[in-house]
Amino acid sequence: MEELFLDVLTMSFTASYVILVVILVRLLLKKAPKSISYALWIVAAFRLAIPFSFESSFSLIPRNTVSITTIRQDNTYQRIPQTTIESGTVGTIDINPLPAPAAEAGIDPIGGLIEILPYIWIIGMAALLVYSISSVLMLKRRLKDARLIGENLFEAGNLKMPFVFGLIKPEIYLPAGLSKEEQNYIILHEKIHIRRKDHIIKILAFTVLAVHWFNPLVWVAFILMSADMELSCDERVLREMGVNIKKPYASTLLFLASGRYNLNGSPLAFGEGNVKGRIKNVLNYKKQRSWVIISAIVIVAVVGTGLVLNPPASEPDLSFLNIRNLSLLAHQRDELLVSRAPGKTETVNVSARAIAECLDSAQWTVIKMDSPPEYSPSLVIEWNEAVMLMLYESDPHLAMVRVNDQWRCYRISQKDYTRLLTIIETGSDPQSEVSELKLKQKHDFSEALQRGEEIKLPDFRYDGDDPIEKLVYATEMEKNSMPDRGFTVIASKIFGSYEEKDMLKVFVTTCSSTFRLYGSVLELEGGSVVPSAITYKKGGNGSYQLEKYEQAQDGAYFVPSIKEFCRMPVSGRNIRGLADKIINHYTDREDLHNLFYNNLSKHLRANGINEAVLYYPDGEIEFLLSDPRYSD
Repeated sequence: MEELFLDVLTMSFTASYVILVVILVRLLLKKAPKSISYALWIVAAFRLAIPFSFESSFSLIPRNTVSITTIRQDNTYQRIPQTTIESGTVGTIDINPLPAPAAEAGIDPIGGLIEILPYIWIIGMAALLVYSISSVLMLKRRLKDARLIGENLFEAGNLKMPFVFGLIKPEIYLPAGLSKEEQNYIILHEKIHIRRKDHIIKILAFTVLAVHWFNPLVWVAFILMSADMELSCDERVLREMGVNIKKPYASTLLFLASGRYNLNGSPLAFGEGNVKGRIKNVLNYKKQRSWVIISAIVIVAVVGTGLVLNPPASEPDLSFLNIRNLSLLAHQRDELLVSRAPGKTETVNVSARAIAECLDSAQWTVIKMDSPPEYSPSLVIEWNEAVMLMLYESDPHLAMVRVNDQWRCYRISQKDYTRLLTIIETGSDPQSEVSELKLKQKHDFSEALQRGEEIKLPDFRYDGDDPIEKLVYATEMEKNSMPDRGFTVIASKIFGSYEEKDMLKVFVTTCSSTFRLYGSVLELEGGSVVPSAITYKKGGNGSYQLEKYEQAQDGAYFVPSIKEFCRMPVSGRNIRGLADKIINHYTDREDLHNLFYNNLSKHLRANGINEAVLYYPDGEIEFLLSDPRYSD
């Protein structure tokens, strides 16, 4: 019951926005045929009655117009999303259930209200429906003495105004004493209602009103829809009988005016509603020009489509699924529980500190996946029932973090996977027990930095013939060079170049690092791997000048910023598939890694350096100039 009520409440809030837009558009269409305004209410009815729709960027519904969720004190989790690692600030996550309230704490007012409101809603809805059905039954009793005067046409002396009665076989009822001319107007008016199925639409609209009776905007919409129904029907009568009947038709309206709206789903009455407005509309009626009608139809079609469609769902903030958070939690524990294989109850406890240190030093790259891996994990490291890290023997480069129902996949190296496996099997981290060789490497590295004189080298220079690559390398070097901190080497992967008029736009991911060289030891001063879009303007002499330089932003803005700049240089048209190509490559950029070290190797040899080594912080060798992979 609660879920159904909350669904209705969500629909009602979304529909409220739609109703306000429809009212605004209705005012703009004041001079258009009223049948067009009448048709626009279909959109509001759709939002009130249908709980789902298609998603499109064309939607006019604001993203997250409303979000209604139940809050249960016995099933609540605290989660503070962390900021991105790049910002240097990392939050924490606490996924332990909140304690249940003490007995003396009293009743939770919000929870109690959520439990009561659905019953109030049902009572109100039932009351409206009972009132409507009772009104119809009472009216039917009054029609017993009506006499048949034509096909589906009746006359009754106890009626004050004419109306349509019935659903499957609707009948027209007239009060006694009408002139033949008045009867003709009324009969045509009511027959138009029947042809358009207005008598059915009115009942359906009232049913929707009964469901959303708590929303005042729905009552306003019902009244305005009823008014547009009658106004459009009046205009149809004038079109069929001619504008010369405007005055006598208006007089008939005035004579039979009830001066009120029927808000109970009862039959359509000829004189109901804002009769003054109807008379004014009749007397001012004139045939509309074609361009007015076409413009109004286009406006209604565009607005209606935009209001029916839902905006694309925003990607959830999954920053709390960061490996760094797991590491922080692990540092606060002594042991973690590990399941070795799926379907087995065998578990072991391993050193949480060893796991944390491994997580800290390993390289993790986020992988964009539409769904979790279909195959079962071979290894599950559990922080508690809600938080776990899963590894896969069938794909050692894949890891998945899961927190409750949220998940994120990462790519790890074979070395890091093997290291985690060793920790679990032996209970200790082999890298924490540093060997004499690694100590010697660290010692040599430290001494080289202390006693060795720095060998000054220039920045890397591209020596290829490709004109686009020449432009890109020159631009990226200008943007990344840090001569006060050492020499810079770059490697750029170009995903495409697009030319429009006199503008050229190149899309590239560039790996850049700045080094100092002490003897044969390289010291890394800083570096980055960033996708960018570079726009050039072609001059009269055929040369290109830098016009605009756009880089992907950090953190949650990374993907949207790439999608934003993947456009043509002049028209701004989206380049289909390019953003996905750049993003997918960023998660697995081994080719760029190899190109970078090839460029570093060529640069060192070109400057007379025949021996050079770059160490990881733990003493492992990252790059060796004598490595045959980087030889010319």
